Amino acid sequence: MRVARWFTRKRGCACPLTLTDSEAGNGGVTRLEVVPLDSIVGTVEPTAQFDASFRPASETLRWRWEQIALAHRKGHALPPIVVRKRPEGYYVVDGRHRVSVARALGHRDIDAWVTGRR
Repeated sequence: MRVARWFTRKRGCACPLTLTDSEAGNGGVTRLEVVPLDSIVGTVEPTAQFDASFRPASETLRWRWEQIALAHRKGHALPPIVVRKRPEGYYVVDGRHRVSVARALGHRDIDAWVTGRR
C-alpha cells in the first residue's frame, strides 16, 4: 500500500526550507488558489517533524497523518492550507500534514490560502 510505505521508507536527513524572520512578513493580499504540490518548498516555522519532501520524520505523527489520509480517501473536504508565496516557491504556514498526505496519495495540487507576491 502506497500510504503505508510513506512511513517505512528511508527518511531524508534534511528538514524543509524555512523562511527567515525578515522574509516571513505578510506582504500582500490573501487569496484562494490551487497550488502545485511540487512548488511547496518549505515552512514558515522550522520543523523536524517532516523531511524536505514532507515525509513524516517520526512515528509520533502517524495517528494524525492517518486521520487526514482517511479523510482524503472518504472524500471529506479538508480546509485549504495556508502558504506564503516567495520567488523560489511556497512556504507552509498551516497544513504540513495535509501537504504530506496529498503528496503521498499522488495528488498534483492542493487548495491554499496564499499570501505574498504574485
